[in-house]
Amino acid sequence: MFDILTPNEAELIHQASLEILEKIGARIHDNTILAAISEAGGFVDYSKGMVKVPPRLIEEAIDKAPKSIRLCGRNKSNDIELLSGRTFFHSAGGNTHVIDPQTRTVRLAETGDLVRLVRLVDSLPVHVCEQIVFPSDVPPEIADLCAFDRMLRNTEKPLEVIAYSERNLEHMIQLAEIVTDGQLRNWPILSVYVSPTSPLTFSADVLRQLLTAAKAGLPIWLGPCPLAGATSPVTLAGTVAQMNAECLIENFVVQLLNPGNSVIASAFPCPMDMRTGRAAVGAVEAGLMCAAHVQVARRYEMPTEVLGFGTDSMVLDEQTGFEKAIVAMPAVLAGANLLGVTGAVESDVTVSYEQLVIDTEIYDMLIRASRGIEVSQETLAIKIIGRVGPSGHFLANKHTRKNLLTEQMMPKLCNRRSRPDWEKAGSKDIVSAAKERVEELLTKHECNELDPDVQRDLDKAMEKAKAELVQSN
Repeated sequence: MFDILTPNEAELIHQASLEILEKIGARIHDNTILAAISEAGGFVDYSKGMVKVPPRLIEEAIDKAPKSIRLCGRNKSNDIELLSGRTFFHSAGGNTHVIDPQTRTVRLAETGDLVRLVRLVDSLPVHVCEQIVFPSDVPPEIADLCAFDRMLRNTEKPLEVIAYSERNLEHMIQLAEIVTDGQLRNWPILSVYVSPTSPLTFSADVLRQLLTAAKAGLPIWLGPCPLAGATSPVTLAGTVAQMNAECLIENFVVQLLNPGNSVIASAFPCPMDMRTGRAAVGAVEAGLMCAAHVQVARRYEMPTEVLGFGTDSMVLDEQTGFEKAIVAMPAVLAGANLLGVTGAVESDVTVSYEQLVIDTEIYDMLIRASRGIEVSQETLAIKIIGRVGPSGHFLANKHTRKNLLTEQMMPKLCNRRSRPDWEKAGSKDIVSAAKERVEELLTKHECNELDPDVQRDLDKAMEKAKAELVQSN
């Protein structure tokens, strides 16, 4: 694995995070959790909602967190286990816009987009499906819930959600219980992303979502999203130390609520571009901070998830390609378990059908790069070189056939033809090739449908949720 930090630097960041939590503390906007922290041995200032936690308690909470996590799909063949040395990837989540595949213009996402994108995720080797877009043609109070409902019906992959509120999350859990026939705790097809507000602040609703997810025994993504220079120090080391402290205090709270609850040390750090005031998710510094986060989290043996395929480009162009590769590569080489933002452009605001397919190809290349070069008697091939000899060729050799597909990654979209052959095939650029692939997958792929009785129960549950959540506002 690639270490962006020396062992001493990684230890300094760990110690800095412990010092932040012991001497500076975090703001917790929930008296029940403040009381639990106080009872566990932390210092609590109820008037300010501030907590300070000694290193011993943070270390004990780290020990309670499982070292591997299974994320389950509706079809159990899609289950994945987050272990050291395995890198998976998941769809983008929470986007509001799409690039229309017909007109190439950007517009608000609708339910039809959500369904097609989720079905596309189901057809691709994307391992986890998030609410890739929030549809604009449903009541805004329940766009997150409506998206989850459609995910349950259109993919058999493991699901990750962002909830607008505690109550919305409770309804999502009810839907998942319907699909799993009340076995969600033992068959967690649902995991929950819960993000603090950097720096070091946990709102009342975020804490209630933590409590709700922990009560259900669901895997929780610890999700700080600091902006270097705005909501965290402009220095990369300072942002990583603060971000790590936010992960550690969130894990501490989770382990207080439900000891042994699965957590993923997630992190979406990026600098704020001081010229525009926008998050620069395609910045090279984002990739560096993600790699550092993964390395520090390896010390705790916690599964990790990071930004991954970030880009600030508005269109599918060269900037999109090189930013996604540059941001994702350091984290992959560092051993991140999950990469995010697959399919997104425009700083994770807009999703492209074609980019979702292209990012799958980028992922395959990154995984091949992370495997490096195997050196053995088989791969050195001295005997084979001797048999072929000078002026010979290896094309018909059994050794070539045996090792070709493990040694070389074969792209499905990238052009490797000669120019005459490329022109004969239609002179397609990669976006055109991806568009054809999208159309092919959406035409041919079929997701196994839920039982009709289950779908009717989902319909009833959604009607109740809509009556409660929409009419109450």
